[in-house]
Amino acid sequence: MITDDKPEETVGKPSDCNEQEREILKYVFENGSIKSKQVGEILNIKESRTRELLRVMVEKKFIEKHGQGRSTFYTIMEKEGKD
Repeated sequence: MITDDKPEETVGKPSDCNEQEREILKYVFENGSIKSKQVGEILNIKESRTRELLRVMVEKKFIEKHGQGRSTFYTIMEKEGKD
């Protein structure tokens, strides 16, 4: 399949993620971090789906979780072995 994506738009985006995951990654790349409330607003999904989506993305090591409760936010997973 041929896409019109520019190379810089696909760098760091795992090929095995779905459209919702891509939207979250795009937002985090552009803004540095994201909170679950923002995910719900961007994707127009309920809180339960937001939590599940973020949990799966953390498990896949696309993003990492910081903080607890209302102060929780997510960033791009740092690659191991990086100097």
